[in-house]
This record gives sequence, structure tokens and C-alpha cells, in this order.
Amino acid sequence: MEESGGDTVSIYVTGVLVSRLGIEAGQYFRWRFLSKGLWHQTHPFSLSAAPAGDTLRLTVKCSGAYTRKLHQELRPGVRVLLDGPYGAFTGLLRRRPRIVLIGGGVGVAPLCALAQSLAAGPGDIVFIQRVSALSDLVLSAELGALHEAGRIRYLPAVGNRGPGDPLTAERLRTLVPDLPGREVFICGSAGLTSAVVRTLRRLHVPRGRIHTELFDF
Repeated sequence: MEESGGDTVSIYVTGVLVSRLGIEAGQYFRWRFLSKGLWHQTHPFSLSAAPAGDTLRLTVKCSGAYTRKLHQELRPGVRVLLDGPYGAFTGLLRRRPRIVLIGGGVGVAPLCALAQSLAAGPGDIVFIQRVSALSDLVLSAELGALHEAGRIRYLPAVGNRGPGDPLTAERLRTLVPDLPGREVFICGSAGLTSAVVRTLRRLHVPRGRIHTELFDF
């Protein structure tokens, strides 16, 4: 387990023959951690890194009773039951070489996995992370490393809704001038997702090129 910024932790899970499950970056499992106080619940969490051999990673925001207990009490060696993988929010949806990934809060988790796994040339992937404050950034070191390596163009969008909203139509047009010709993947809360979709439609991005996934954990 490691701290990942924005009051989140990343958990690594390994197992025999995990690589044979046919997992795609962007998918999720229902996880049951067989530890005292945790074993009786399952929760859906997306992978936050592209599958690597027999190791999986999930990133969890410590915002509720269960996730706080997970952070405080989970120890190395605990057995885990997985139900999945589920979800179609994967690179198989991609139809265009140039894409934009927009994540809010811990919704960046599956997008980070996608950014690691998708084939891309220079400038093909723009990654916008929407947060209210710099302290809320999640997985920013990892995304920054992908930026430095030329894999993505990483753009933290910091600010509150209202006059300072960093994802207005004007701001998005400035950040990504060729946005109408790109495909867009969005992951975050219902409010963020619906607001971004409305803005994209005003910017003439066809609805068929907008892919969404809600992420509240």
C-alpha cells in the first residue's frame, strides 16, 4: 500500500495466474478483503494501473467509513476475493488516434491505467485532471512521469466551479484547440461528468465520440 495524493492510497494485489484473466485497462472488480472488519463487504474499484503480469493495482479515496478502515487496517498478506473483471470503459472504445482523458478526483484511476496502455504518438493523448486544489491531485507524480516521457500531455485543471471553473468551454478550447476532432474519455462524479459532456457538446464534439464512466469511490 502507498500514499497516492489527495487523501488516496494505492493497493497492490498479486495472485497466481492473474495474467490469464484477460483484464483490460479501464475495467473494475468487486473487491472483498478478508481482514477483520472488512471481509463482510465488497466494493467496486477500478484498476488504476495497466495490468502487469500477476499484479493489479487499485487506488482508493479515504472518504467514507469503509475506505478509511481499509486505509487504517489493511496489512500485507491479506487474502482478497475478486469478482470480475467488469466494464467496457476500455481502449476497445477508441476509434481515433487523438484522444482526451478527463478525470475528476479519484476518477483519474482508470484513466491512468488507460494512459499507460494505449498506443500513442506525440500529442495523441491529452490528460486533464480536474481538482479544486493542488492538494487534491491524485497519482500526479505518475502522470507527470508519463508527461516527461512524452506518453501524454498532462494538464492539471485547478479551480472551483463558478467564475473560476477550469473546464469552461473557453478554457477547454484553449487547452485543446483541436478538441472537436478528438475522442474523449471522462471519469468522475455524476455532476462533473454531466457538466463536461454538456460543455463538449457545445464545442461540437459528436456524442458518439464521448465515453463516460461514473466513479464515486
